[in-house]
Amino acid sequence: MAIAVEVGLISGKTATVQAALDETVETLKRRAQTALGVGKGRLLDSMGDVLDGCMLIKTARLQNGDLLTLHIRKVQVTACCHAFAAILGDGSAVTWGHAECGGDSSVVQNQLKDVQQIQASFSAFAAILGDGSVVTWGKAFYGSDSSAVQDQLKNVQQIQASDAHFAAVLSDGSVVTWGEPSYEDDSSVCDQLKDVRQIQASDGAFAAILGDGTVVTWGNDGHGGDSTSVQDQLKNVQQIQASGGAFAAILGDGSVVTWGHDESGGDSATVQDQLKNVQQIQASGHSFAAVLGDGSVVTWGKAMYGGDCGSIQSQLKNVQQISGSRGAFAAILGDGSVVTWGSELYGVDTSPVQDQLKNVQQIEASIGAFAAILGNGSVVTWGKAFYGSDSTAVQDQLKNVQQIQASGHAFAAILGDGSVVTWGNAGYGGDSTSVQDQLQNSEEDVMFSISTLVTTLFLEFLAMDPPGHGWVRNRMPPGKRLRATLANYNGDYRYYLGDGPEAYRAWRRRLIPDALALMQLDKRDAILAGQRFIHPRLGGVSRRPERQPAETAARLLIAFAGARQVTMDVELLDALCAPLQDALERWLSGEREDDAGMLPLAPETIADALSAVVSCGVRPQRLHHLFVDCILREEVSAWERCDVADLCTIASTVSLLCDDSKVFKYRFPGSSKE
Repeated sequence: MAIAVEVGLISGKTATVQAALDETVETLKRRAQTALGVGKGRLLDSMGDVLDGCMLIKTARLQNGDLLTLHIRKVQVTACCHAFAAILGDGSAVTWGHAECGGDSSVVQNQLKDVQQIQASFSAFAAILGDGSVVTWGKAFYGSDSSAVQDQLKNVQQIQASDAHFAAVLSDGSVVTWGEPSYEDDSSVCDQLKDVRQIQASDGAFAAILGDGTVVTWGNDGHGGDSTSVQDQLKNVQQIQASGGAFAAILGDGSVVTWGHDESGGDSATVQDQLKNVQQIQASGHSFAAVLGDGSVVTWGKAMYGGDCGSIQSQLKNVQQISGSRGAFAAILGDGSVVTWGSELYGVDTSPVQDQLKNVQQIEASIGAFAAILGNGSVVTWGKAFYGSDSTAVQDQLKNVQQIQASGHAFAAILGDGSVVTWGNAGYGGDSTSVQDQLQNSEEDVMFSISTLVTTLFLEFLAMDPPGHGWVRNRMPPGKRLRATLANYNGDYRYYLGDGPEAYRAWRRRLIPDALALMQLDKRDAILAGQRFIHPRLGGVSRRPERQPAETAARLLIAFAGARQVTMDVELLDALCAPLQDALERWLSGEREDDAGMLPLAPETIADALSAVVSCGVRPQRLHHLFVDCILREEVSAWERCDVADLCTIASTVSLLCDDSKVFKYRFPGSSKE
């Protein structure tokens, strides 16, 4: 007996597919993919739950006429020095590049299912699966053999890697390590590795930030494994960055503490008086570059490899982002231009392409080359050809590029349609022809997923403010910060959220490229994620009670005023508006605080939030019932406490949103204006 089910993409495209009751869900999924003309994806039932491909149709309790969804995630790419690994739309993984160094995953291919994240050492990979277990492959010397600790690798939340060693943080905050045994053995500090929030790695050492803001280090002393000389300074640490042989930690007051090899940036004594109000730090192989609050840059480490920016210091103003190769830096300025410094051996010379480097959005670096994504989605490359700087063979394909990843000698660009274009040293991943048929997705479905992904992550990014000081303090290393955001960790940069447009520019420039590389969310995920931050009972990070939920909702809406490229879902917008209505009612009744100590929002904040709703171009369905009824209530004594201008703004905004002229048909107490 056979059944017929309707399978649809998130974008709305559908197809009717038949399957026998004794066939597997995987067979049904393949037929759906063929019928819809798309690549691999996850098959969801009508409740949004993922169907196990190994189950029989009858066991899965699918019935004739059921409505199923084929959810396709965008390809996510990670690179080691010699190879690439991509997570496909259905959670499987594909690899290419140097076979012995991670480019061949055939030995573990059957285990690579429901892959959530992949991390790379110098020549090996480690994948976290949906059940929290880990699969490793690549060169044994560089950490591909995790057999000795497999029974401990459960509920893994994140993984970090040095050159030849991996460190996994479990859900209980403990750490499990494996790899080449001579350097990064954590046995001397294992008792201290509790409540670990984030781990950073140099070439041969690790540094872990604990929940109390202190730091534990282990590994090769010459690579920063010994931090005893600065341990008394390592308090209230917000983030750590690593060069090849040293670490730099940003403290809560914006100062910096460094340790490790002097010629790799471990000694910052000559610039310590300048390292104040530090916003972010980036590293090359031998030096560091810190961006200060005023957009200027301070560098230290090996001078010839980027540690000295004196010759171009005057140009480093309003710096937005810095990227580092092994021995050079490239900075994106506020006007979208690029400034470079460091060694010519590692890509510092931009003269052949300088006139093309305009409106630059993102820069990625290999060992000795750079690739920049421009505002129009095209790509400009420069540096040493041996390290992947020559993209001429694929330039006609590099259109609508969303994100770029780099191995040591090659690059991989993810396009807007979900496809992947590679160039550079063929043996190190520059040639992906053997897996190109797997690196494809449905353009319409991918683009829909991107819009909902951006909505979700932007909301969560803006909402992460536990101290309530207007700062997002990220602690995760690059490439994992957005996955960490969704997991309610604090991730790698700090952004001032003083106004929506500035926050959005920071988001677009620094976070979206990683977002598109890490995960895709469906519409339901986006709505629930936003609601989770508006309604604490649904989960999420804890905050001061007076900032939840109304002020958080207002802050998100105001921030969206500058986020015109972000899709705002009506249902999600309704969820944001609900706590504002509660706040307005409390304010009108003269309530100062409730039992939880939550203060009512000021009317000017409500007015700003409502104005932001207008700029989103969406009219929430519940606004008519919530705000108009509230404003037109008979108990108007509270109006006497309201500034007339604020009240006018609230009233006119609600009118615009709801097309309800009745809002203006009341008289302001104490005013002659209608």
